[in-house]
Amino acid sequence: MNDYQLRNRFKEGLSELLIDIEYVITQGNPNPYARKCADVLHEHNTRVFFLDRLLTILGWSLGPKGNVTEEARIKAETTRFMDYVGLNEDTNAPLMIFEAKAWGKPFVTARKPDDRRINEELIAAAVCHVLDGNTEDSSPVINLWHDYIKQIIDYVQTMKEKNTHDTPCAVLSNGEWTVVFTNPTLTFTSGKVSSRDIHIFVLETYQTNADSLFDLLHRSRLAKEIPYPLRSTQLNEYISADSIDSVYYGVHVHYEVTGSRFHGPKPQILIYPILIFQRSDGIFAIVSNSGENFPVDYIRNSNGNINDLSEHLDSVSSCLDELYQKCGGELNFTLEISPLNKFLDFPTKSSEPLNSTAIIKQIKNYYNEWFVVTGKEKHYLSDKPLIEPCRFHAWAECLTENQANGTSAINTRSTNPRIIFIDSENHHCAHQAVFDRKKQNAIY
Repeated sequence: MNDYQLRNRFKEGLSELLIDIEYVITQGNPNPYARKCADVLHEHNTRVFFLDRLLTILGWSLGPKGNVTEEARIKAETTRFMDYVGLNEDTNAPLMIFEAKAWGKPFVTARKPDDRRINEELIAAAVCHVLDGNTEDSSPVINLWHDYIKQIIDYVQTMKEKNTHDTPCAVLSNGEWTVVFTNPTLTFTSGKVSSRDIHIFVLETYQTNADSLFDLLHRSRLAKEIPYPLRSTQLNEYISADSIDSVYYGVHVHYEVTGSRFHGPKPQILIYPILIFQRSDGIFAIVSNSGENFPVDYIRNSNGNINDLSEHLDSVSSCLDELYQKCGGELNFTLEISPLNKFLDFPTKSSEPLNSTAIIKQIKNYYNEWFVVTGKEKHYLSDKPLIEPCRFHAWAECLTENQANGTSAINTRSTNPRIIFIDSENHHCAHQAVFDRKKQNAIY
């Protein structure tokens, strides 16, 4: 979905949300413990009726598999909980801190009635007041807003100091009003406070300022991620010839289990050829040839030899050639495929092991799906072993050297352990030392 479609979908969703919240406010919020409707929306109800939906139409996903953490715990001198934290799906780094307040809580108000500063300048002055260590009694804003600002400053500073994360966006909102800080680390940590980095929206003008809300808070803008899979015909929405840093061949690997459970399930691997573009800003675009895929299977050649993967490899190669031509044609540019040693890494989560293979990336929320960068090569497999002859594809040969893995040869594909290649096939290894080394370096 391109930017125009996302923007239009947001505007439609926002219009529906505003109609619905007006109904809730007009009719009152049903209170199960009273015979009449509640007069106000408390913070929880504000989140349920308005803020959850606002985030959803802004492209964020709540829930166990979503990209928003709710009630995120942050540890410093005391443990506190941030209402929403929007995350980068690849790295879990925060993209947005969103602090919710109850519907009806007052908008920012100057402490002195004769203070005529515009709201952005008033908030900027209150931020400076907190950063200078001054108390609420002398704040340029009412005590409640002194506390709000101190809270959001604390969240951003702690995220930076304890987790070394620069948060691109911080938000205070009760639904009726929304304040967006577009440079929170610069503002709250470096102390470079500017009213230009403070943007205010109110309920009555949400619709007329929908484009600005989209630009500041939509996930596609903050995450800067490109959806997968892309078709070659979509490339121009995200990539231009002068924005390309490098291009690599690669494959999307899918592991699945087939067959009847009564006769033993059999695994197979499907290979989806892909082109991996890396823009000069580090963002990846991954293009698939309309989902074309090929199972990793041997065939029996004219000599009766079943250790032949050439048909599979040729199919993947032809598909990549076609994809290469399509993408080059769309961009009106001759693509140059880069070698694997130029590829730095996929973004990884800080919790992943230090020896994580940068050329392999597990697809989020899919345990059996991976991207593998292959550089100038068109597959991670070769038709024949690079070192020949090697007799240790056979378990019996390993046994003669007292290096056999397991107690017997593996003669059928299995799901536990995950075995695609079996005894004596070119891609099978029965050697204990190789098995141990592979296990030590296994990531997924």
